[in-house]
Amino acid sequence: MKRVLVLLGFLAGIGGEYSATAYPARDLISHRSIAPFLLAQTCTANCGSRQIQFTPGQPIRLQMSNRTASLVRVQQRPLTDTIALPPGAEVEISSNFGTEPNLSVIFWDETYLAVRAVLFRPETNVLRIELIPGAGTGDRSVYIENDGRVRLF
Repeated sequence: MKRVLVLLGFLAGIGGEYSATAYPARDLISHRSIAPFLLAQTCTANCGSRQIQFTPGQPIRLQMSNRTASLVRVQQRPLTDTIALPPGAEVEISSNFGTEPNLSVIFWDETYLAVRAVLFRPETNVLRIELIPGAGTGDRSVYIENDGRVRLF
């Protein structure tokens, strides 16, 4: 039977030294002592879109930062017109919107280069999106659903 080595500190996204425990791969997700701990974790930096969820109806501040070498255009649909975001610039697009109705932010590089969105949640009610050079098709939008989930497309 193959075993998988799980470092609890690594999976939980927190620093420090932790002991390692081996579990069969098929039992990893259902193991009662690990699953609640993993589900309860929060993410503040370089978060995957599935790791961020806001409380439905609560106001959210949306911050964007352009870390690419070219001009990026940003639009918060349906609330704003297109905003030009020069290299190195940061902007708070909206300071008081919630998760209802569904909200999306679309972005694109003026020179048609791929852009990758890196998500952060520095505070409970803040979504920070840093745009960096991407590869392939890159990312094109961040979508906040009515239930507070964040999706990256």
